[in-house]
Formats: sequence, structure tokens, C-alpha cells
Amino acid sequence: MARLLTQIIIISALLLTGCSTSVPVKRTFPEAPALLLKECNPLKTIDKPEVKLSELMDTVSKNYSKYHECAAVTDAWQEWYKDQQKIFKEVK
Repeated sequence: MARLLTQIIIISALLLTGCSTSVPVKRTFPEAPALLLKECNPLKTIDKPEVKLSELMDTVSKNYSKYHECAAVTDAWQEWYKDQQKIFKEVK
């Protein structure tokens, strides 16, 4: 019985030490996907020399909305990414 217990302890010790490694594992923070780094869509332009004030204001309004929507999404994503990268580096 004592011999069996000794064998179990030795085998358990060998199995547990076999799982450890002395080689350091290098961790890297993932790069941002290219899809998320794309620029915002271009704003609408008016190519006519003469334009109605209503058409001008409509274009300005749509461009203003489009720009601020894109800027908000881009800024929020970049802030999140930088925060995650900072947390990753601090965990080491």
C-alpha cells in the first residue's frame, strides 16, 4: 500500500512538472483591423456655379451630420483601443 502511494505521488509530481515551461511566452497586443482604421466617407460637394440657398443649406446640413457621426464613432473606437492597449501593458 505504501509503495502504491509513493508511486502515485511520484507520477503526480512528474505530470505536474511536465506542464511547466521555463521559456518565456511573448504576449503581443493585437493590431487594429484595417477595416476599423478606414477613413470616413467623403462629404458631398456642389459642383454647380449657381446654387439655390435651400440646396446649399441641405448639403451643409447633411455634411455636418455625416462628419460628426463619423468623428464620434472613430474617436470612441480609438479611445477604447488605446485604453485596452494601456490595460494590456499594465498587466504584464
